[in-house]
Amino acid sequence: MAHHEVKNHRIRRNSMKPGAFVVVTMLLYAIMNVVVERKLAGNYPAANMVFFYAAVFLLSAGWLLASVKFGVNVKMPETGQWKVIGMCGAMLFFADLCFFSAYYFGASVATVSTISILFPVFASAIKFASGGGMPTTSQITGMAFAAIAVYLTTR
Repeated sequence: MAHHEVKNHRIRRNSMKPGAFVVVTMLLYAIMNVVVERKLAGNYPAANMVFFYAAVFLLSAGWLLASVKFGVNVKMPETGQWKVIGMCGAMLFFADLCFFSAYYFGASVATVSTISILFPVFASAIKFASGGGMPTTSQITGMAFAAIAVYLTTR
């Protein structure tokens, strides 16, 4: 094993578990939802997004440069992946446009956060439709409860 591989292995072993990253993600999304509802909902969605993406770009570039400086083995996307990254970026743009538009047109944090529990329902359906396998019984049960929660909260 090369020196950088051993070093990165140690970094991965001592970092947060994948589930902890997701919990932090959900906490940050929850905070962001409250801030957008309280402070930014009246702004035109695309205007919010320009500043949002400027911050994302600066933070991402800084993180990448710092990672390289501190010796992390950074694997950059290969040429064949650029189209996929571009398509994901376009999907993120339209998802964010819908997110900011929901608040612009009067959605509440309760509505947005409750409807977002449909994420695993959509992800499982897309994964199944693209040949990724059938959801388990407990996943299907969870999807049913998610749909019921959305119905009860938004009616």
